[in-house]
Amino acid sequence: KVYDYTKDEKYKKTADRAVEYVIKTQLSEYNWEGQFEDILPSSKYYNLTQYGPVDLAKYYAKYYAGDEKCLKTAVELMRFVEDQFVVWNRHSPWHPINETSTEEGASVSKWHSPAALEQYSWYVPIDASIANVIMGFIALYDAGLGELYLAKAKVLADQLTIIQQENGRIPTHLMNTKEADDNLWYNCMFYSCEALEKMSHYEDVVFE
Repeated sequence: KVYDYTKDEKYKKTADRAVEYVIKTQLSEYNWEGQFEDILPSSKYYNLTQYGPVDLAKYYAKYYAGDEKCLKTAVELMRFVEDQFVVWNRHSPWHPINETSTEEGASVSKWHSPAALEQYSWYVPIDASIANVIMGFIALYDAGLGELYLAKAKVLADQLTIIQQENGRIPTHLMNTKEADDNLWYNCMFYSCEALEKMSHYEDVVFE
């Protein structure tokens, strides 16, 4: 993004080197381990997350839209993300707690879907995870890969508006939407706002 704003080649070169590292390490082995500040490093494939593959898919779709091989990889990455981290309908696949649990926010019957899950170690629906997948799907749509990706992005964006509170807040966890500071990470909400702003540019798109 810094390069997009400044057009300074030094930022693009830095980003390109980072992408080269991701390709040589994570992409080559499909080991998309999460690097979250509150999660310790783990063994391979133990704590996969959707953020790395979505970022690489967006990068390929935006900067290598004319490269068939790169676009194919972008599609494969988003298929992996959708398979592992997106729940379109039933709640139960993402949590072991049963439907009758009385724990606050624990019953999966109260969880909102469709949604996107964060990481294996915190396999729950998070607003920023939804936003991230939205951005990935939009990148594929913008690269000319089909209106299905825009349709999926719109469905997920609708979910963000459904859980949004009257005061404008978008709760972080979709297990419940009570007004509480402990269910609001501002960095997550800002990403959700960015995704919704992005989606506003596609309001007039009509599917054939």
